[in-house]
Amino acid sequence: MILSLLVFVLVGTVVGNGKQCPPHVEIPGAQVSPRGPVKSGGEVTVRCFANSFGGFGLFVQQTDKCVNGTYVPGITKCQFRG
Repeated sequence: MILSLLVFVLVGTVVGNGKQCPPHVEIPGAQVSPRGPVKSGGEVTVRCFANSFGGFGLFVQQTDKCVNGTYVPGITKCQFRG
């Protein structure tokens, strides 16, 4: 059985002191709510649900890094998992 994945890619935004996850990341049909702070160079994995896609689970991973002392938000990828 072949599973097809619908993948959304978006550039995350930063709020607060620049070292925290954004309070939420909106993608078409879903809202991602990170569970804690992300250290520079760290990685966070959160779960979200796609309300307009029948409640499919989503696997989300965001990798942030520090470049020349400046915090740079990573790219958040959402993959639908049925």
